[in-house]
Amino acid sequence: MENLISDAWFAMAGGGQGGGPASGKDALIQMLCMFGPLFAIMYVLILRPQSQQRKKLEAMVSALKPGDKVIAAGILGTVVTVKDKSVTLRSGDSKLEVSKAAVEAMVDEGADKD
Repeated sequence: MENLISDAWFAMAGGGQGGGPASGKDALIQMLCMFGPLFAIMYVLILRPQSQQRKKLEAMVSALKPGDKVIAAGILGTVVTVKDKSVTLRSGDSKLEVSKAAVEAMVDEGADKD
């Protein structure tokens, strides 16, 4: 298996064409041609959707107002007050103050009714 990989690498480097060893510039171009599409695919499939989801969550958290129903750290509650870095929730008979970073999602009003 090791010989197969080294033979394939040798053939890609131009060693199988009877010429001398590949120059540094040729090797760099070859490496970019191999890894460039890989990074482009990784960006499109992983990094871009994650960035869009993060921006959407940040916009939702910045738009919080009293009366919104949210899920924060697994706790379902209604927003009572909004501060700079925290949110006070009413869940049942208790009030909890949680960080804005703990807010995961808003709950639709229509989804609660069965």
